[in-house]
Amino acid sequence: MKTLFLLRHAKSSWDYPDLPDQERPLNARGKRDAPAMGQWINDHFPAPQLILSSHSVRTLATISKVAHAMGIRGEEIQTDERLYHASTATLFKVLKNAPDQAESLMLVGHNPGITDFANVLCPQQSVDNIPTCGFFVIRFHCSGWKEASPENAEFVCFQYPKNLR
Repeated sequence: MKTLFLLRHAKSSWDYPDLPDQERPLNARGKRDAPAMGQWINDHFPAPQLILSSHSVRTLATISKVAHAMGIRGEEIQTDERLYHASTATLFKVLKNAPDQAESLMLVGHNPGITDFANVLCPQQSVDNIPTCGFFVIRFHCSGWKEASPENAEFVCFQYPKNLR
């Protein structure tokens, strides 16, 4: 059995309109929501064995705060440039190539890709939008990531910061 955690980056700042999109930082709400979501995840799930994050400033800041709240050190976190505004097809490639020794995997990225991917994997639990710092969990009844598909996927959880307040 494999467990996939999907995490959308926390709320980013638009205070610097001249910054390239990849360099936008978190705003005050994002800085508050990320550790709260990390604490909630820590209270309800074992830590993922591998975390792959987009390389944008906002995703790295999000996962840094989430991981810290979960007691995760840095070696479980890797950046993957393919996750920056990744399509469903790209997210499938990343998933299928994850190392099988990792029983649990967290992908940290952006919309619309994260929401679209969750809906393709779990159409029975369709969501209109995974909001910023939203968290979606899927369990796959398979032994290797290459075998992960909607046919063996089981919805586990959908949570987001507004529900935690």
